[in-house]
Amino acid sequence: MITYLLDTSALIANPTAYLDFHNSEVILPITVLDELDKLKKLPNEAGKNARVAIRKLDEISKDADLSAGIKLDNSILLKIDTNNYPVTGDALYGDTRILACAKAYTNVVVVSNDLNMRVRARALGMK
Repeated sequence: MITYLLDTSALIANPTAYLDFHNSEVILPITVLDELDKLKKLPNEAGKNARVAIRKLDEISKDADLSAGIKLDNSILLKIDTNNYPVTGDALYGDTRILACAKAYTNVVVVSNDLNMRVRARALGMK
């Protein structure tokens, strides 16, 4: 099973992006939820998509434990990673915390629409 870690920009581009990764484990670092919470107040497409993403996660987690993982259709296991990991760089910066979470997994693929996040992930040896 391949592990994909989605950053905030992936959910802003597609609020249910985790449904696109069939036969996979999909990780959302808790920092992504923090960032969605800040973005939801914006009166633009990013704000709208943040609200949709949060609403959808609320719907699928009503009777389940997201930190343990929820089995979705198409053999998708969706998890929210709530752990704190040691960071390299600015610990207040969301991308730094997201990448620290990604480093905790073996053979993880970081999914991001953020060019700098992708470059940083590659610099840290991730796909």
